[in-house]
Amino acid sequence: REVEEHTDKERDNAQNTIITVVFISLGVTVVAIVTASLIAVRISDPITKLVHDMHRVEVMDINGIETSKAGSASIVREVEEMKKSFLAMVAMLVEYKSFIPSHLIVEESSASSDESMSLTHP
Repeated sequence: REVEEHTDKERDNAQNTIITVVFISLGVTVVAIVTASLIAVRISDPITKLVHDMHRVEVMDINGIETSKAGSASIVREVEEMKKSFLAMVAMLVEYKSFIPSHLIVEESSASSDESMSLTHP
């Protein structure tokens, strides 16, 4: 009888240990997923904004692009370097644009677009 009670206690302890391990594993998994998601957003947001701004520059819509260092900072050094270079280029374009009549910019953009279309679509 004592052996049966001892075996039952060991089985209960083993079940409790298994349940505890499962819950700890689930908790660690949830924390890992949340952390990975936050890191992914922190990496992708600046890249997404940079791509959006690049599309605006492509059509010479540079007036609304924020050229200050403020904004979403990336934790990836290379993305930050790309952003700094891009913002410096936009600042220079804003200065150049102030000296060029706007109708020439529109004409040049249209000519460049037509030329690129003819190169990509024979």
